[in-house]
Amino acid sequence: MNMQNNAEIAMTNIQTTIVLYTEEYWDWELEQWVTETYEEEVPTNCKITEKVDGATLATINYNSTITENGFPTAFNVSADVPPYNINTTLNGSGTKFQTQLSFKKIAPHYLVSILLLNIPRIWKILKD
Repeated sequence: MNMQNNAEIAMTNIQTTIVLYTEEYWDWELEQWVTETYEEEVPTNCKITEKVDGATLATINYNSTITENGFPTAFNVSADVPPYNINTTLNGSGTKFQTQLSFKKIAPHYLVSILLLNIPRIWKILKD
């Protein structure tokens, strides 16, 4: 592998949902409480692929189910960084949730953790 800037990160199979939420805050100018409603586009499905020199180094699949106010009820992230694999899931609602995390081998590849933790940020960058 050469050391040039030829890395590619692609996000495909993107699905989103619109989440509405309200926020209440004190408006110092009006001297009263104000409630505003906001709309945000949230990714619910995507595939992220990292390539260097045309060779795929990492593939991450993300899938989630959220309520109309944006609360997650199901979540699945699978990351393949050959020969390593990481899988994490979350299911449930209210106060009853189940989570699972599995490793085929401990992946030393630092980009896996960076990508897993930054899917929403990557989505925002690619969207803008």
